[in-house]
Amino acid sequence: MKKIGFIDHFLDEWHANQFPAWIRGSDERGDMEIALAWAEVDKEGGMSTDQWCEKHRVARAGSLEEIVEKSDYLVILSPDHPERHEELAGLALKSGKPVYIDKTFAPDVAAARRLFALAEDHGTPMFSCSALRFAAELDQVEESLAPGTARFVTTGGGGLVSTYLVHQAEMVVRLLGTGAHRMMVVGEGESAAVTVQYPDGRQAVMQIMPNLPFRISAAGANGAAVHHLSVDHSFFQRFIDAMLRFFKDGRPPVSAEDTLQIMVLIEGARRAAEKPGTWINL
Repeated sequence: MKKIGFIDHFLDEWHANQFPAWIRGSDERGDMEIALAWAEVDKEGGMSTDQWCEKHRVARAGSLEEIVEKSDYLVILSPDHPERHEELAGLALKSGKPVYIDKTFAPDVAAARRLFALAEDHGTPMFSCSALRFAAELDQVEESLAPGTARFVTTGGGGLVSTYLVHQAEMVVRLLGTGAHRMMVVGEGESAAVTVQYPDGRQAVMQIMPNLPFRISAAGANGAAVHHLSVDHSFFQRFIDAMLRFFKDGRPPVSAEDTLQIMVLIEGARRAAEKPGTWINL
């Protein structure tokens, strides 16, 4: 069996609690198993690392060195603490073994560039993304408009900009690509509209409101439009399937250029939120 290792800040978090069942239920699993896990700390008031490992039938690694040595593939989690990713991923990215790093990829663009550079220096296949990239509704948009022809995209979703904008940015970059050059934020707190513009006129509006379900609309240059597709949760399993295919073939399903563009949008939104209603250059 090929062994998948989980590395986390603490393991009692939503992604780590869901991934094992999704991996075991995937048609792409083949001879892979989630075999090892390691975390820096135990979650205060939550399951300890030992309790998590017992619940999910996974062996506890004694150190980062052990889990990197004994695993064939590595998953760096810590989805809500991206500031820990550089330290958690350091050994894995030097290993040459396929590595997935959970969203949000990094705390800022500079850290994101360092992570990609470290992986490249050591010949380590690596990617990061939000699971929303694999929403079937994005396939519907591309089938309706033809890939690469979207000109105007609107997305919606709930949650704090700092944690959840990545999901909408992932959808925008999949449809509109890289090269965005300016951004404006209108609103405040958990209710805001983030407008992104590209030099050639492509544009996206990402709307954040409390408890707003994920949704996507798009229009093409020829007047074709796809309206208000609500995104169902099948994207989680589609993402897991893509991650397991990556482990098998070592080919990242998301480019470094796309992930860096997403980080630019997230970092830009933080700056733009400090000057509501004002365009800022990216």
